[in-house]
Parts: sequence; C-alpha cells; structure tokens
Amino acid sequence: MPMFPPQTAPVRRPDPLPPYTTIGLHPPTAEHLDRVRVHLTYSANVNDPAAYTLPGYEQAKLSAR
Repeated sequence: MPMFPPQTAPVRRPDPLPPYTTIGLHPPTAEHLDRVRVHLTYSANVNDPAAYTLPGYEQAKLSAR
C-alpha cells in the first residue's frame, strides 16, 4: 500500500522571451523620456497604502469599551 497519493505530471511552461527581443534598438526621444517621467511621477501606485491616521474620538470611544 503506497504511503503517498499519486502525483500529476509537471506542467510544461513556455520558454521565456529571448532578451534581445525586448531591448529597444532606437534611442528614446526627449518627448518619450518626458512622458515616462511624468507617468512614473504622477501615476497612481495601487500598492502604496494610505498614510496612517490616528483614530478619531468616536472610533477611540468605541474601541475602549
């Protein structure tokens, strides 16, 4: 009697992209660099948590019970 359950075959994953296909061969223009900078500076970061705020009076009053 086997001790372990039967296992499935490993999943075949596609090969990763060759690195040379992801490199931009043309140097970026000033407009493109400006767009990238603005996007990185002003776009929303959904992983950034909100700043911590102290609980208000009502919330502190409720949690003190």
